[in-house]
Amino acid sequence: MTIDDVESEIWTEVFNDLSKVKESVRNADISLEEVDSLFEDLKDANQIHDELRKICISFGEENPEWIEQRTKQIMNYRSVQRQSEVAKHMMTMQKSFELEGDFQPLRTLSEMVNIAL
Repeated sequence: MTIDDVESEIWTEVFNDLSKVKESVRNADISLEEVDSLFEDLKDANQIHDELRKICISFGEENPEWIEQRTKQIMNYRSVQRQSEVAKHMMTMQKSFELEGDFQPLRTLSEMVNIAL
């Protein structure tokens, strides 16, 4: 494989994919679930912020104002996702132990994972 082959078959493809990710996150054209899967190895807000900043710098965008807002949205999504999982487990317990009462707030929370950016 030549350098030209590497550039055309690997680098250009990766660069184009990264450009699409940056634009879709910036424009909020991507679901939070997709963003979360892209950044699943990044555990805290600083890591996500830094990674988005690095991506932007690689495209010549030095001080993108949108990164802070998107980072907060990603972290809020993760928080809702965790809370939704807890609510699902509580609903399972409610059914298993035949508990009575108003469980609508838990039911609503357990269904909140599918939210958009």
